[in-house]
Amino acid sequence: MNSLKLTRSLERIVRLLAQRDFVQLTALDREKQLTAEDMAEALDGYYGGAVTFPEPGIATYDFYPVDGTERVAVDYDLLIDDKESWLTLQCQFFDDETDEFYPFTLESIHAL
Repeated sequence: MNSLKLTRSLERIVRLLAQRDFVQLTALDREKQLTAEDMAEALDGYYGGAVTFPEPGIATYDFYPVDGTERVAVDYDLLIDDKESWLTLQCQFFDDETDEFYPFTLESIHAL
């Protein structure tokens, strides 16, 4: 997979979270493991702060292959109110070179 395309794909997800556009995220999510309500509950349950997008680029994340698949998994530490948090987004990207962004599925948003 292309690392620049992976980063752009992750940035799109984080921007939508920051905008609280959970309906759009659900619509784009290939496997729909999390509902819009799940996303809102996870973010609202973390001291009620707002997800913020670091500029420039994304601060802390790891990409790693999912064994036996053509997927790449990501753990991304969300910023809340412009500060590091214990809240982590976990998602997977599917290898598809036809689109501008990789298709994805959100697996969880949780505090570590």
